[in-house]
Amino acid sequence: MRHGLLHDCADCAAVRAAVRVAAAATMQRNAALLTEAVEGALPERALAENRLLAEGCRFLDCVDAPAEAATRIIAEVAVETGIPTGRMVGPSRKRPVVRARDLAIWRIRQETALSLPRLGALFGERDHTTILAALVRERRRRA
Repeated sequence: MRHGLLHDCADCAAVRAAVRVAAAATMQRNAALLTEAVEGALPERALAENRLLAEGCRFLDCVDAPAEAATRIIAEVAVETGIPTGRMVGPSRKRPVVRARDLAIWRIRQETALSLPRLGALFGERDHTTILAALVRERRRRA
């Protein structure tokens, strides 16, 4: 029988704490990779290097990787719209870029459990209210 993580033994608490620390570090790494994509590196390289909690998730048998799913969605929207991921997460306010960014934010919000601040971090350290405004714009477009 496998050792479950639903009880409060010291070993399991330590593992859960380690996973939280690894998740925070991975979010910082994802932001760095996306920033690198903005600065001209190939988006495919940034996506290929993105492995959210790879070892931790294998150890815990958890497949819940919302930041990895978000990165995948950003790449899918980039392909659909023709807007490079670097421009999507960058500071551009041009209409096609903003629309692609709004679509990506809306899809990520629909398909993952990422909070508005975490979404903001993925999209170039934007404030959560900026993410909320993007969601409102996309909802209006879909109405």
